[in-house]
Amino acid sequence: MKNVYIVGICGTAMASLAGLLKSKGYNVFGSDSNAYPPMSDMLKNQGIEILKGYKRENLQNLPVKVDFAIIGNVARSDNEEARYIIDNGIEYYSMPSFMEKFVLSDYKTLVVAGTHGKSSTTSMLASALYSLGENPSFLVGAVPLNFGVSFRLTDGRFFVIEGDEYDTAFFDKVPKFMHYLPYSAIITSVEFDHADIYSDFEVYKEQFVRLSKIVNRDGLLVLKDDEIIQSIIVRDDIKKIFYGERKESNSYVLGTSYRGELMEVKAVLGDKEIVYYLGVYGLQNALNSLSVITLLVSLGFEEDRVLKAVREYRGVRRRMEFLGDYNQTGVIDDFAHHPTAVRITIDAVRKAYIETGRYKRLITLFEPRSNTSRRNIFFDEYSKAFLGSDVVVMSKPYKKADGLKDELNVNGVLQNLAKCGIRVFCGGGIDELLGFIRENVRKDDLLLFMSNGDFGGLVKETVTLLKGER
Repeated sequence: MKNVYIVGICGTAMASLAGLLKSKGYNVFGSDSNAYPPMSDMLKNQGIEILKGYKRENLQNLPVKVDFAIIGNVARSDNEEARYIIDNGIEYYSMPSFMEKFVLSDYKTLVVAGTHGKSSTTSMLASALYSLGENPSFLVGAVPLNFGVSFRLTDGRFFVIEGDEYDTAFFDKVPKFMHYLPYSAIITSVEFDHADIYSDFEVYKEQFVRLSKIVNRDGLLVLKDDEIIQSIIVRDDIKKIFYGERKESNSYVLGTSYRGELMEVKAVLGDKEIVYYLGVYGLQNALNSLSVITLLVSLGFEEDRVLKAVREYRGVRRRMEFLGDYNQTGVIDDFAHHPTAVRITIDAVRKAYIETGRYKRLITLFEPRSNTSRRNIFFDEYSKAFLGSDVVVMSKPYKKADGLKDELNVNGVLQNLAKCGIRVFCGGGIDELLGFIRENVRKDDLLLFMSNGDFGGLVKETVTLLKGER
C-alpha cells in the first residue's frame, strides 16, 4: 500500500483527489492552512486527517515514509512542505498531471470548462450518466447532492471532470484542463476572471482556445453560443454544437417557469421543441442542463431518457443550496463570487423564492474572498450585480498576506446600491454581522449567503441563531 502526501488537501479538486486515492487503497495524508466545509467534512468522513498549516514537521513526523506527493496550486515555491518534498527527492506531481498520467487515459474523458457553471454542469452530467446506467467516474470541485462525494472511480467508460482554467502549480504553469485528455468538452462561458494570474482578457481567452485544440477529433465541442466563444473557438476539424438563448443556436432555451418545487424548461433541441423539468432553479441551470442534454443526445443517448435523467439531478453543495427554513426564515448557501455569477444567482433566487410567494424579502450577504473579488477591478459590475436584493450586507474583503493594493471599495459599492433603493450594511467581523442579522431579520425573509470560502463561519452561526440556540 502506497503512502501519498497532499499539500493543500482542502482545495476543492485536491480533496476530491484525496478521496479518490483513498478509495483506491492509498494511505492518504495532507495539510492545509484553511479547512472548512464541505471539503473538510468529506475528508473527515473518509478518515483522512488534515494537518494544520504548511510545516516540514508535518512530513517529518509522519508514521510512514511518503512514496509520492501531490502539491496543490495553493503552494508557492517557498512553501515549507513543497521545499522539503523537493529537497528530499520525494516524487511529486500536480493534481492534474497525476490524473493525466495515472487515471484518465483509461476513459473517455468529458471535460466541463468555462468561467461560470462548471461545478453544477459537471455534477449534472455525471448524475445524468449515472441515471442512464453508465456508471461514470467523476471528479468535481464541489459535492454533488446526488452522490454526497466529489469523486467516484468506476469501471465505466466515461470520466466526467471539471476543467478549471486556473494554473496547475508553481512548477506546472498551465491551466488544469490542459492535462485532462478530453474526448469531448463543454465550454459554458468565457468572461474575464483570475486577475491574479492572467494579465488581461486576451490572455485569459487564449486558455480556452488551447483547450479546444486538444479535444479528440472523434468527440464533440458543445459551446455556449455567445460572440466571444464564437470568435475564439474556430477549430473546423471537429463537430461543434452551439447552445444558448438565440434562435441561431443549434439548441436554445425558450423560457422557464415554476411548477411547485420544479422548474419547467421549454427549449429547442436541434429542430424540435422540448419540455422538461429540473429540481434546480434559474436560467443558468436551464442553460447548464441544455448543454448536458445536447452533449448526451449527440453522443447517441435517447432523448426521452436523457430528459428524465436530468430531472433526477438534485444540485450541488453550496450552489444555491437551500439549507432549510428556521422559524420561518429561509437560508441559502452559495459559492458565487464573480459579479456575473452573483447577478445570475440573485435573479434565480428571486424568481424561484420571492416572486412565487415563498418568502417576502431577499437579504443577500456577500464576502469578497476570492483573489478576483477582493480586487477593485469589478467595482462597477458589483455595483449592479446585487440589484434584485431588498437588503445587501457585505463584509470587508478577506485579508490575505499578499499585500493587495487595489482592494475592492466595498463602501463605494454599497453607496451605489443604496442609490437604487436597496438597504445596505457593511460589517466587520462575524459578531457585527450576526448583530445585524439578529436586529434586522424577520419572519418570511430569505437569507442568501455568497462566498467562495466559509464566510468566517457566519452561515453556521446564523442557522444556530435562527434556531434560537445562540
